[in-house]
Amino acid sequence: MTRHFFPLLLIILSVWSTGCAPQIGDECETNVECPSGAICDNTVYEGYCTLPDCERDSCPDDSVCVRFDAEQTFCMKYCEASSDCRDGYACRSDIGEKSFCYVPESSPN
Repeated sequence: MTRHFFPLLLIILSVWSTGCAPQIGDECETNVECPSGAICDNTVYEGYCTLPDCERDSCPDDSVCVRFDAEQTFCMKYCEASSDCRDGYACRSDIGEKSFCYVPESSPN
């Protein structure tokens, strides 16, 4: 019994720990709560983990590089519909090649 228990426990722990890893678009208060190298943008509702100064196809899985103006690019959480975004965010498709989660003007801050 013990011989089969430990490998099963290791599998469960590895799946659990990967499922809880921070991702682009997650809520945050500090950079520590974001993926490695990412920052917490506290200027938006409940914070937003993002990577600044990205280039096309350089963002982590499930995120997309969005150019907001001539000089600012950020990795944003990819979405197909607003239901893919966390509460208070919506899926925006009018900027860039792919849709991403953003804070609508009407969200609290």
